[in-house]
Amino acid sequence: MQRREVHLRADFRYGPDDPALWPQPWVPEYPHLGAIPRKPDDCDDPLSIMWWDPTRKEFDTFDGGLVDGMGELLKSKFIEFEKMMKNLEGRIEDFKKTAMKQNNFLLLMVKAMQDACVRLGSLKTTFSEMRFGVTEFQRYYLEVYALLDYLELYKPRMDGQRPAATTVAHCVGAFTSIARTVQDFHSAGLPVWFIRPQKSWDSPISCNILEIVSPLNPASSLCVSEYDPPFSPIFRGFATTHEKHGAIHSYSRHWLTFKDPFQSEPSKGNLIYLDATCFLTLPAGSRPLATQSAGPEKVSPAQSRPTGQGLGSSCEYNLSSHSIFFLIVDSLSLEASNR
Repeated sequence: MQRREVHLRADFRYGPDDPALWPQPWVPEYPHLGAIPRKPDDCDDPLSIMWWDPTRKEFDTFDGGLVDGMGELLKSKFIEFEKMMKNLEGRIEDFKKTAMKQNNFLLLMVKAMQDACVRLGSLKTTFSEMRFGVTEFQRYYLEVYALLDYLELYKPRMDGQRPAATTVAHCVGAFTSIARTVQDFHSAGLPVWFIRPQKSWDSPISCNILEIVSPLNPASSLCVSEYDPPFSPIFRGFATTHEKHGAIHSYSRHWLTFKDPFQSEPSKGNLIYLDATCFLTLPAGSRPLATQSAGPEKVSPAQSRPTGQGLGSSCEYNLSSHSIFFLIVDSLSLEASNR
């Protein structure tokens, strides 16, 4: 809940600030994050691939050409990801047929997931860039998966359109200090932690406290170690603001930006955040989809690479020495172009 510095860790995820790994404070702009599924206990569960970490043996390199150290994700692994996405796309089409109105935020997230999949299967990158591409797709997939579950299952329970849940879903859940949100999550069957000051119990008031336990330390189950060299923060501010999640989305849209040989300094524009509020909780037209963040410190994606090294650093691949500057362009598949 305290002030945070959000940045990528050594596993190219965001540690305790990653909604796909750890419960986050509930924010009205992203109410579906608590519905993200937890990692299955069964490693044979098809969904478990969304927490899989690639290694060098899953990286097909193309050494000996113009660019050394470039490659792509092992084709068999990419096919597994693509198959999972196509199954989810089937659910999305079924939802669109039955939904009372179009959900624009869902469509934007689906497009982001599909674009991430196309880049992962089409672009030749360094190993580090491939690793980020994998975690980027995994995060988008899990968020789309959660958003569908939220719209189809959990939100109707919260609104009384369906009977309240009798069991707790295997999801990450959320923290909150809002009593009404606790009730909504309880009705939906989603895990929720109600935050109240300890001094509230320093009295003879009778309450149903079964046991006082220490909170879990994220470092005991998540990768919190730094990449070498460390990534710079993409967001500085409080965990209870929606800008934190918007910064993760924004960085995802800008991270794969190569140096422009005709530009001496990278541009430092304001970040633009996706805001799900008007499509999930507020009346239509109550606020725009894209809003500039205010308050928390914003960090330009161009400033968010590791000090002295980007994801595609010169220590990972080398251009052959030529007097002419070569522009290398990966052509995406025709199928991708038609999406």
